Amino acid sequence: MTLSLSNEVVEGLKGLGVEIGIELSKKLIANAVKLALYSDANIPSNPEIYATNPAFAKQSEYAVVTVLFLATKYGYDSQKLRNLLEQHGLVAAVLEEIVKVYDTNKKDLLINNLKIGHSLPHITDAEWRLTCDVKSSASDKGSGDLTYRISLGRYREKTGERESTVEFVCNPEELQSFIGRLKEIERHCEKISAPK
Repeated sequence: MTLSLSNEVVEGLKGLGVEIGIELSKKLIANAVKLALYSDANIPSNPEIYATNPAFAKQSEYAVVTVLFLATKYGYDSQKLRNLLEQHGLVAAVLEEIVKVYDTNKKDLLINNLKIGHSLPHITDAEWRLTCDVKSSASDKGSGDLTYRISLGRYREKTGERESTVEFVCNPEELQSFIGRLKEIERHCEKISAPK
């Protein structure tokens, strides 16, 4: 997918190295990455970036953050990002700096991108337990029904702790139906992703 950048973003990018000198542009790009990755409270102020043309500096900073997040969102590698920036005629040193910080911070940008907005839970693990209702000394009756207690979740990246997202109970027939639907989804995904 080719990204379409707004005029405001393109103007902000094109002014780097022109309206704002190369060295100051590099500082602005580094500051924009910090803004993308951390809260404002953790970023020391850098007044020299905004000293000469504060409105344009803010626009350029916004443009860099926008390009980094969009490239991350759409899974761009450094070459695709380079091609996108070349289409808009950026100063070569600025283009190289943006691609370099993108490569360096891609993983952190991806993690931050996943935290923005509302998204469906990301499930990577399943745990299950089989239970059976049996006759015991405390009860004369037991149905003998088997049930599965299933917990779907994921492991937290930072702590390695398991986080349960969904828990449910089903009988063997319902479990078979569920597994059949998952296999159907798998076949559909394989069909879509198969090279043509």
